[in-house]
Amino acid sequence: MLRNHNRLARAAAAPVRDGTRLGATAQGSNRLLLILVGANIALQLISASLIKFAASLDKAHLMIILAVLAGVVLLSLGRFAAWNAMHRRYPVSVAYPASALFFPCVVALAYALGEPVSGPQALGAGLVTLGVLILLRKGASQDDVTA
Repeated sequence: MLRNHNRLARAAAAPVRDGTRLGATAQGSNRLLLILVGANIALQLISASLIKFAASLDKAHLMIILAVLAGVVLLSLGRFAAWNAMHRRYPVSVAYPASALFFPCVVALAYALGEPVSGPQALGAGLVTLGVLILLRKGASQDDVTA
């Protein structure tokens, strides 16, 4: 009972934007969270790939290296916008664990780039993904109960 009261009190105290309360029970779906997390992860993986590319160039390609680094800065601004949107709509207890999907994506990127990926690494990436999905499902069902 106290737990439900605290959740509802947080929702009532949440900021209002465009007439919509951004509290725990009116935050949108997990789909939006996954889109925001996916955008953040995609931008971060692209940045990592660009940095790896720039590191492979020799000093004779300084202008290309600088252009790549400028692109990385712009991608970081996009990541900042995605994080900002995530944290305005979702509690930290949901947004940060969902961002753990980055780690399995790094393993997949390493594999795509031809780096060796061991069985334990793949298993760990799968367990992280499963854990995040369970967390998001559990969070959604708790919000449904308190709504």
